[in-house]
Amino acid sequence: MKQHFHERTLTALGSPSYLVRRLLHAFADHYEPLFAPVDITYPQWTILMLLYGDMARTSADMARQMSHDAGAMTRLVDQLEKRGLLRRRRDTADRRIVNLVLTADGRALADSLKSRVVDFLNVALVDFSNEELRTWVKLTTRMIGLIEARPVGLAGNPARKNALRTKAVRKKAAR
Repeated sequence: MKQHFHERTLTALGSPSYLVRRLLHAFADHYEPLFAPVDITYPQWTILMLLYGDMARTSADMARQMSHDAGAMTRLVDQLEKRGLLRRRRDTADRRIVNLVLTADGRALADSLKSRVVDFLNVALVDFSNEELRTWVKLTTRMIGLIEARPVGLAGNPARKNALRTKAVRKKAAR
């Protein structure tokens, strides 16, 4: 197995997870002012766009896509529903499922904000070639797929080690 990282040489600036987190925050810091005139937050924008692109249909789908907990997602959806930007609709095939649907106002808002985001992205990424951007998207998507496909319980996985350590501590405390 290739070892791209080593304990003695790993730094935050060389860690993909740190860099991606910094990138997310850099984008969010720039998006918030773009959305402020219409009183939309970056997470609310993301929900609108996931619905707009038919990438998620339920609050649970949204929570998974955005790495949000169910409670936070419910609050965000409630806010957007109260503003008339989306609505909840029971699934006709399975009444237990509640789908989220953009309203005409929600779709119009998403359309109007898309142009602002496109303008920002084109300015922010002006120094990247089309090929560089396609490569970044391809590699990032591949990395996400590989990490998400790897079972958490695999030997050598830090999450498994931490879970085993936590389980051992709980067992010892229960004695």
